[in-house]
Amino acid sequence: MGVRSFQFPDVVLVTGAAGALGSAVCDALVAHDVRVIATDRAQTSVPHPPERKGISWITADLERVEDRVRLVEEVRSRSSGSLGIVHNASFVGSSELEGWSGPLMSQSSETWNRALEVSLTAAFSITRDLADLLSSKPGSAIVHVSSIYSSLAP
Repeated sequence: MGVRSFQFPDVVLVTGAAGALGSAVCDALVAHDVRVIATDRAQTSVPHPPERKGISWITADLERVEDRVRLVEEVRSRSSGSLGIVHNASFVGSSELEGWSGPLMSQSSETWNRALEVSLTAAFSITRDLADLLSSKPGSAIVHVSSIYSSLAP
C-alpha cells in the first residue's frame, strides 16, 4: 500500500482570521504557497499586514446574514481551482457582555443564540453555499475548528 502525498487546496477561506489561532493558520497556509482569503469582523488584532502576499482580506461579521452572503460571493469571485474552508470563527464575548459568563442561571438566551449564529449557523451556511464549488474541484477540503469550551463552560 502506497502513501498518498497531501496537497493543499489552491485557495483556502479562513474565518476568524484575526485571532491568534486564525492568524497562525493563515501564516501556515501561506508558508505552503496557498492563497488565503482571510475574514474576521475586524483586522485590528492581526499580527501581520492585512494585505500581505498570499493573503487577501474580506471584513465580515459572521453574525450578520448579509455579511455571510457577501463573503460567499467574494470567495466565488476569487477562487477558480480547489477550495478549502477552515472555519475557525467563534463568538467571543467578555465578562462585560450580559448573559455571557457566570453561573448557568445568569446566562441569557439572546447571547447563547448569538454564539450559535457565529459558531454553528455561519459554518453551516457558508459550507452549504459553497458546496457546489467544493464538490466540483478535486482536492477541496473543509476543516471546522472547535474549542475546549465546547466541553467546559466558563
